[in-house]
Amino acid sequence: EDAVVRVSVGTLLHQNRQLVILGDPGAGKSTLLRWIATCYLLRYRNDQKRMPDLPTADTLPDYDWLPVIIECRNAKIAEINLGGTLSEILRRVLLSLHMNEHDVDIFLPSLLKKFENGQAIWLIDGLDEIADIEHRAAFCEKIEKIHIASRPTPIIVTSRSCGYEGEDYRIQRGF
Repeated sequence: EDAVVRVSVGTLLHQNRQLVILGDPGAGKSTLLRWIATCYLLRYRNDQKRMPDLPTADTLPDYDWLPVIIECRNAKIAEINLGGTLSEILRRVLLSLHMNEHDVDIFLPSLLKKFENGQAIWLIDGLDEIADIEHRAAFCEKIEKIHIASRPTPIIVTSRSCGYEGEDYRIQRGF
């Protein structure tokens, strides 16, 4: 009988900055990404009072990463043309989150700098929820290109196992 080995996501992030986390529906993939985002936002704000309330937060790599969550179930994300530069993609993502052009213009340069310097973390939730197979394949390819272009930036992608394994559109390089 195979023994189950449990490893914290923090331990995995110490070993590899690019992860694909697979699980069944309801397994907690989205909750995990929100937990990671919360931990890093509290660190980023230097809010030490609340950190002890987050279980095993101390296992995460000790960086001041700014978390950026992309929820693939958001229809606007699936509609985004994922061609172009990282700047263009981030602009489209921010606009799809109802930021106005002025705020995007102010925020985007500092966000790009964080990605270029490895001071941000991509948290991409529900890859399998991009229904159009061609859009999903293009998104996977873009994630790979972003990884290659900004190697220091950690990227965590979640997907249902049944919507990922054995498919031609899975993320390949470095994950």
